[in-house]
Amino acid sequence: MKRVLLTKEPELLPPEDLYLIHKAAEERLLDAIVVVDSLKGDGRTQRRFFDRLKAVVERIRERELVATVKERRDARYMARVRQQSYIRRTESLFGGATAGSFPEGVEIKRGGAINSPLTQSVLEKLSPDILWQCGAGILKPNIFNIPNIGTLNVHHGVAPEIRGCKSIFWGLYYGRYDWIGVTVHFIDEGLDTGPVLAQERLNVRPGDDFEKLYIEATKVGLQLLLQVLRLLGEGKKIQPLRKNGVTSVYKSSFRVVHYRQLANKHWLPVEPYRYT
Repeated sequence: MKRVLLTKEPELLPPEDLYLIHKAAEERLLDAIVVVDSLKGDGRTQRRFFDRLKAVVERIRERELVATVKERRDARYMARVRQQSYIRRTESLFGGATAGSFPEGVEIKRGGAINSPLTQSVLEKLSPDILWQCGAGILKPNIFNIPNIGTLNVHHGVAPEIRGCKSIFWGLYYGRYDWIGVTVHFIDEGLDTGPVLAQERLNVRPGDDFEKLYIEATKVGLQLLLQVLRLLGEGKKIQPLRKNGVTSVYKSSFRVVHYRQLANKHWLPVEPYRYT
């Protein structure tokens, strides 16, 4: 049974992704890592962006404040920084997994762009039984159909009821606590729509904020992921959870204004969600 991880450069991964990767390796449930090139073109523009992002995050760590933004063109950039405000707390929780490196003793291969022929070729030569996507990006069929069993994803949210990144934030924002949890699922052509192999909702308590719940979901997600990897590795079939007829919502990243609204209300719902 060969289990392969598809991801990007470790220095570009958030602490929770490195935490999952290191823990899976510690449990001997990870045989190889394929690193995709997440920087388009010559990569210089995006590399400058990430260097700038790291510099601002470091200022946040040292001063425990977010620098003010005067120019309109920086609004989206600062939104990215604010979304990373949980970094200080995840680093204290996840410890050495935030060092920006992959675990030792695991074979590492380099691919090209995420869905490129080069990445496809590298994966086909490895011939994985299970592929696990962690931070690599959106996969196309030429990649997620390569493994014999399937390609896994850990989604911070209750899929397919809520899909997209930062689903836990939107669950708080709209008071949809039934959206708050973590899901391990096979990847298909949709976004967080594949067969659900394991899922758990979180118990939201008064005062719980986005960062706390995101960290809790990561810890629960690790246990679900390890359980799925072990069962599939033993050749056991997992019956997907029945999700027929559920209403599915897609929400992606939030903006600074959304974060402020929710934080100013002490993480109580800002408004109800209205289906369109």
